[in-house]
Amino acid sequence: IVLGKAFAYAYNHDIIPTNIMDGIDTSDIAVQEVNNDERVYTECERDKLLVVMNDEKILSSYRKSSLARVAARALSLAFCIPIRNGEVRSFLWDDVDWTEGDETIYIHSQIRRFHDEEGKQRYLYSAKTKAKKKKGERTPALCDFAVDILKKQRKESPDDAVYIFESNGKPLSENTLNQWLKRFCEHAGVEYLPTHCIRFYAVTALNNSGVEKGKIQKTAGHCSAQTTD
Repeated sequence: IVLGKAFAYAYNHDIIPTNIMDGIDTSDIAVQEVNNDERVYTECERDKLLVVMNDEKILSSYRKSSLARVAARALSLAFCIPIRNGEVRSFLWDDVDWTEGDETIYIHSQIRRFHDEEGKQRYLYSAKTKAKKKKGERTPALCDFAVDILKKQRKESPDDAVYIFESNGKPLSENTLNQWLKRFCEHAGVEYLPTHCIRFYAVTALNNSGVEKGKIQKTAGHCSAQTTD
């Protein structure tokens, strides 16, 4: 059980490319149910974070202010859509449909972390989501706040930029997003939870808003309804 949770954590956080524990039957083992509510940002915490992450004066106070803006916008967008860390980092400008009043973003890729033959950490763009199936692909509508985030990022991005959230021509790393989230949490007086917990928040918020479970599953890119539950 411990190994299963460890491998699941490593896979969910892009530390390993494959969860080798998948397919091992542990159904006959009694385990204590975990309450994910304890690991989700609250609406109040979200609001505090969004204030910090969208305050130009605060962002300008950081030593790497330009990187702070990019990270803040990526994290702000994650609060709007149930997306994975690797997905938000892989967003391309070509994925955005700017049709006024009907703006959407095509989620179909991820950036995975791996180690090369020399043991050095590398990042690889993959044209498939973590689910690696069609169910993982989706095109959610963007709220006005999300559209505003993307417009600000487009305005400050180089004309030849490929990735939406990049620094020095390269997409952000998983650790970079989490490190900036820690800084923003500290500034906002909010207990730090990793970026995947923002995804938990987004799914929970959709459920609390009365969105039908099947639609939530599709929006989140879950292959199984049990994962959505």
